[in-house]
Amino acid sequence: MKKYVMFLMTMVLLVSLTACADPSSGTSGNSQAGRSPNANQQTDAAYNLDDLIAAVEKAGGISGKPETLDVKDIGAERGIAYGNVVFLQYDPSSSNAYFDAYEANQVTVKGKTVQIGAINGPYFMVFLDGNVDQNAVNAFYSIGFGS
Repeated sequence: MKKYVMFLMTMVLLVSLTACADPSSGTSGNSQAGRSPNANQQTDAAYNLDDLIAAVEKAGGISGKPETLDVKDIGAERGIAYGNVVFLQYDPSSSNAYFDAYEANQVTVKGKTVQIGAINGPYFMVFLDGNVDQNAVNAFYSIGFGS
Protein backbone atom coordinates (compact mmCIF):
# COMPACT_ATOMS: atom_id res chain seq x y z
CA MET A 1 0.00 0.00 0.00
CA LYS A 2 2.84 2.38 0.86
CA LYS A 3 4.41 1.81 -2.57
CA TYR A 4 1.10 2.58 -4.27
CA VAL A 5 0.71 5.89 -2.39
CA MET A 6 4.29 6.90 -3.20
CA PHE A 7 3.75 6.04 -6.86
CA LEU A 8 0.51 8.03 -6.95
CA MET A 9 2.15 11.07 -5.31
CA THR A 10 5.06 10.90 -7.75
CA MET A 11 2.68 10.83 -10.71
CA VAL A 12 0.71 13.82 -9.37
CA LEU A 13 3.96 15.75 -8.91
CA LEU A 14 5.13 14.92 -12.45
CA VAL A 15 1.81 15.96 -13.97
CA SER A 16 1.88 19.22 -11.99
CA LEU A 17 5.42 20.05 -13.11
CA THR A 18 4.66 19.19 -16.71
CA ALA A 19 1.59 21.45 -16.74
CA CYS A 20 3.60 24.35 -15.30
CA ALA A 21 6.34 23.96 -17.89
CA ASP A 22 4.05 23.93 -20.94
CA PRO A 23 4.68 27.20 -22.88
CA SER A 24 1.61 26.64 -25.03
CA SER A 25 -0.70 26.87 -22.04
CA GLY A 26 -0.85 30.62 -22.55
CA THR A 27 -0.92 31.37 -18.84
CA SER A 28 2.19 33.52 -18.96
CA GLY A 29 1.83 37.28 -19.01
CA ASN A 30 4.39 37.40 -21.81
CA SER A 31 2.85 38.54 -25.08
CA GLN A 32 5.06 36.03 -26.86
CA ALA A 33 3.69 32.97 -25.03
CA GLY A 34 3.63 29.94 -27.27
CA ARG A 35 6.37 31.33 -29.51
CA SER A 36 9.28 30.66 -27.18
CA PRO A 37 12.53 30.13 -29.02
CA ASN A 38 14.33 26.85 -28.68
CA ALA A 39 18.10 26.54 -28.75
CA ASN A 40 17.70 23.56 -31.10
CA GLN A 41 15.23 25.30 -33.38
CA GLN A 42 16.05 24.67 -37.01
CA THR A 43 14.94 26.65 -39.99
CA ASP A 44 12.32 24.76 -41.96
CA ALA A 45 13.90 24.02 -45.34
CA ALA A 46 10.53 24.78 -46.95
CA TYR A 47 10.91 28.54 -46.37
CA ASN A 48 13.50 31.25 -45.81
CA LEU A 49 13.64 35.01 -45.31
CA ASP A 50 13.07 35.66 -49.01
CA ASP A 51 9.87 33.58 -48.88
CA LEU A 52 8.63 35.56 -45.87
CA ILE A 53 9.40 38.86 -47.59
CA ALA A 54 7.58 37.68 -50.73
CA ALA A 55 4.50 36.78 -48.64
CA VAL A 56 4.47 40.22 -46.99
CA GLU A 57 4.97 41.94 -50.36
CA LYS A 58 2.14 39.92 -51.92
CA ALA A 59 -0.16 41.02 -49.07
CA GLY A 60 0.71 44.67 -49.77
CA GLY A 61 2.67 45.13 -46.53
CA ILE A 62 5.80 46.37 -48.30
CA SER A 63 6.77 47.80 -51.64
CA GLY A 64 9.68 49.48 -53.32
CA LYS A 65 13.33 48.59 -53.56
CA PRO A 66 14.98 46.65 -50.71
CA GLU A 67 17.94 48.11 -48.82
CA THR A 68 20.54 45.70 -47.45
CA LEU A 69 21.49 46.61 -43.89
CA ASP A 70 24.70 45.91 -41.98
CA VAL A 71 23.31 44.17 -38.90
CA LYS A 72 26.38 42.30 -37.65
CA ASP A 73 26.64 44.73 -34.70
CA ILE A 74 23.30 43.46 -33.34
CA GLY A 75 24.20 39.81 -33.93
CA ALA A 76 21.94 39.27 -36.93
CA GLU A 77 23.18 37.53 -40.05
CA ARG A 78 21.09 39.45 -42.54
CA GLY A 79 18.96 42.59 -42.58
CA ILE A 80 16.71 43.94 -45.32
CA ALA A 81 14.70 47.14 -45.10
CA TYR A 82 11.71 48.16 -47.18
CA GLY A 83 11.32 51.71 -45.98
CA ASN A 84 9.77 51.47 -42.52
CA VAL A 85 9.70 47.64 -42.42
CA VAL A 86 12.88 45.75 -41.54
CA PHE A 87 13.41 42.00 -41.75
CA LEU A 88 16.20 40.38 -39.72
CA GLN A 89 17.63 36.89 -39.90
CA TYR A 90 19.41 35.34 -36.91
CA ASP A 91 21.18 32.06 -36.29
CA PRO A 92 20.10 31.05 -32.76
CA SER A 93 22.65 28.23 -32.70
CA SER A 94 25.69 30.49 -33.15
CA SER A 95 24.83 33.54 -31.06
CA ASN A 96 22.89 34.63 -27.99
CA ALA A 97 21.86 37.81 -29.81
CA TYR A 98 18.64 36.15 -31.00
CA PHE A 99 17.61 35.17 -27.47
CA ASP A 100 18.66 38.53 -26.02
CA ALA A 101 16.54 40.39 -28.58
CA TYR A 102 13.67 37.95 -28.09
CA GLU A 103 13.69 38.39 -24.31
CA ALA A 104 13.91 42.19 -24.58
CA ASN A 105 11.33 42.19 -27.41
CA GLN A 106 13.36 44.90 -29.12
CA VAL A 107 16.31 45.47 -31.43
CA THR A 108 18.37 48.46 -32.48
CA VAL A 109 18.20 49.11 -36.21
CA LYS A 110 19.56 52.18 -37.98
CA GLY A 111 20.46 53.64 -34.59
CA LYS A 112 16.90 53.36 -33.32
CA THR A 113 15.68 50.89 -30.68
CA VAL A 114 12.33 49.48 -31.74
CA GLN A 115 9.95 46.80 -30.53
CA ILE A 116 9.85 43.56 -32.50
CA GLY A 117 6.61 43.40 -34.49
CA ALA A 118 6.70 39.68 -35.36
CA ILE A 119 8.89 36.62 -34.86
CA ASN A 120 8.83 33.66 -37.21
CA GLY A 121 11.47 31.10 -36.27
CA PRO A 122 14.88 32.79 -36.63
CA TYR A 123 13.36 35.79 -38.46
CA PHE A 124 12.17 39.09 -36.98
CA MET A 125 10.07 41.81 -38.55
CA VAL A 126 10.23 45.30 -37.06
CA PHE A 127 8.53 48.56 -37.90
CA LEU A 128 10.86 51.54 -37.49
CA ASP A 129 8.02 53.98 -36.83
CA GLY A 130 6.52 51.69 -34.16
CA ASN A 131 3.22 51.29 -36.03
CA VAL A 132 2.74 47.56 -36.51
CA ASP A 133 0.87 46.72 -39.71
CA GLN A 134 -1.25 43.72 -38.70
CA ASN A 135 -1.85 42.66 -42.32
CA ALA A 136 1.91 42.53 -42.88
CA VAL A 137 2.34 40.55 -39.65
CA ASN A 138 -0.36 38.07 -40.70
CA ALA A 139 1.40 37.58 -44.05
CA PHE A 140 4.73 37.13 -42.21
CA TYR A 141 3.10 34.40 -40.11
CA SER A 142 1.42 32.73 -43.09
CA ILE A 143 4.33 30.35 -43.63
CA GLY A 144 6.96 28.77 -41.43
CA PHE A 145 6.95 28.80 -37.63
CA GLY A 146 4.70 31.85 -37.28
CA SER A 147 1.82 31.96 -34.86
